[in-house]
Amino acid sequence: MSGLTLVIPELFQVFIVVVLFILAISKWEKNCSWFPYLAAVGVVISILSLFNTGTLFYGTYKVDLLSQIFKATISIGFFLFSLLAVKNKSIEEEKKADYLLLLSLSALGLMLISSAVELITIYIALEIASYAFYAVVPLRSKSKEAAEAGIKYIMFSAVMTAISLYGLSFIYADAHTTFLSQFKSIAWNLNAHPMATVGLTLFIVGFLFKIALFPFHFWAPDAYQGMSNETAAYSATLPKLGSIIVLIRILEAVYPSTAVASVLAVFAALAMTVGNITALVQTDIKRVLGYSSVAHAGYMTVALLVQSKDSLANVVFYAVGYIFMNFLAFWVICKVSKNGENITFEDLKGLYRKAPALAFSITVAAMALTGLPPTCGFIGKFFLLTGAWGKGFDWLIVVAALNTAISAYYYLKLVRFSYTEEGKEEKDISVSLFDSSVALILSAIVFLIGIMPSPIYHLAIKATNMIK
Repeated sequence: MSGLTLVIPELFQVFIVVVLFILAISKWEKNCSWFPYLAAVGVVISILSLFNTGTLFYGTYKVDLLSQIFKATISIGFFLFSLLAVKNKSIEEEKKADYLLLLSLSALGLMLISSAVELITIYIALEIASYAFYAVVPLRSKSKEAAEAGIKYIMFSAVMTAISLYGLSFIYADAHTTFLSQFKSIAWNLNAHPMATVGLTLFIVGFLFKIALFPFHFWAPDAYQGMSNETAAYSATLPKLGSIIVLIRILEAVYPSTAVASVLAVFAALAMTVGNITALVQTDIKRVLGYSSVAHAGYMTVALLVQSKDSLANVVFYAVGYIFMNFLAFWVICKVSKNGENITFEDLKGLYRKAPALAFSITVAAMALTGLPPTCGFIGKFFLLTGAWGKGFDWLIVVAALNTAISAYYYLKLVRFSYTEEGKEEKDISVSLFDSSVALILSAIVFLIGIMPSPIYHLAIKATNMIK
């Protein structure tokens, strides 16, 4: 295939960015109601490009099934986000084009990360995805919490980015290469390549921050709480995909030494435990989902520590399912919060009567995030934990199973409050047929992936087996 044919999804995302840029700087009427239709076209293009393969830019950019699965998932997530974003009441109408432009640019960076197989290219793609997002976090009208969230996110991100770049310099100084394809021929231990080994550890740390793994998780709950609900839906889902694919590519090329793997295992155990226990005492639902994302980062790290293609495929499958179940939860949050305010468990009271479709959907999301059958959350965790059993981290799987039981308490609070009668103050909720329909479609997808996981799972297996 020719170079341009290989990167059609990225080129279309560039087209979206250019259209929004022209709209943002022009004096035209900045009505963005058309935006989801454009994002939907991107989904179709990404799916049609699923089986493209090839290498570009002197081996730094690899188009394979793994990258295309993630690009398609990013496109689907971006489309779902666009449905929320065009109705974001926390963003002034005159700033809506700028808001969508920045997040479209961030999604472009995530697509570039999906195919990057060289450390400098990965770093540049990461910065494209991150810098665009920095400006979006504090965009929430009349909110001091948003400004605080923006400062915290930028400060933490800047430090982690610097650490990753510092580690990259160590790798190049000692290993004399930044290509992942050449990493397999290098002895990654402190005796043979001490600087490169330390450098790789530092480089990985930056991506552990992005997926909010303990102890790099402190930003997540505060940032989610301060962002607008729609922005939090984006932050909680798509950026994690970019980090996960980078970790998959790096750990497939260079399995960490026993010492590093043991440290990551401890981080994973603490992430699950701290995330779930801290979520138990939260009342703001976005903070709950923030700590939930910390725990889920721990679950995925369990499989990343196992050096096998099947285990990496389990992570790919779980990441795809996680996008749908998390978006489903945020969809309900955004629709219950009509004026863009944060909602608590109390705000869900009586939801079954005022918006039965949303009550059913938040129940499905809670079941999936807990890991109950027949949702994609159950089959995803089943693959993650059984695939890692007997591979040297059995104690970590026991910790994960115990934490799944702990998480059921706060996830099922979403169900309990949704099906509880109103308190003294009744909050009226009016939901359109379209919003209810999208919630039910997402619920059906969460069930469908759980009941029939084979199509996505076999794609994931094929993708990881093709990694060289």
